[in-house]
Amino acid sequence: SAVGEDDLLTTVTDASEVLAYFSISEREYLSYFKGGKGLKAGTISLVLADGTQFAHEGKVDAEGSELDPQTGTLAFRVRFPNPEGLLKHGSSGKIVIESRLKDALLVPQAATFEVQGDVYVYALDKTNVVHPRKISVQHRLDHQFIIDGGLAPTDRFVLEGIQQLKDGMHIVPRDPDTARTDTRRG
Repeated sequence: SAVGEDDLLTTVTDASEVLAYFSISEREYLSYFKGGKGLKAGTISLVLADGTQFAHEGKVDAEGSELDPQTGTLAFRVRFPNPEGLLKHGSSGKIVIESRLKDALLVPQAATFEVQGDVYVYALDKTNVVHPRKISVQHRLDHQFIIDGGLAPTDRFVLEGIQQLKDGMHIVPRDPDTARTDTRRG
């Protein structure tokens, strides 16, 4: 008599698999789909709210059919096995999508500066004079950029102290082998 006709007593759900929803930008979407691979072929993992990685990999099983006009993103759904029952409805985390890039050039973000949305480094010419050079960023990582234009593998650029530089300044670069040796001694 204490429970009404429309009162909900409990909710029973099957949590042996959990669905995770996320969105990626149009630019990210296009980079994953170049070469015909796409997200369905990649490894997708989940980083839990406490920073640990979930033990099971997920698989993309659905994707949106159009970009969100307000955010410029495309929605995806990933299915994760959940045999231990660790994941619960409403849990949060970060989706990590593994992708492999051949012959990628990495530039530390600390070696770059931005001007009106464009990313630059100070490149060195043969006489050790610095000049700003625009680079094309393919992916942003935590502390590095993966670039796909603006620098060749043999180009030299300034890693530290870019705040004090101006176009046309002459600098004396450190020898990387000497710098490594000095660091080990100190």
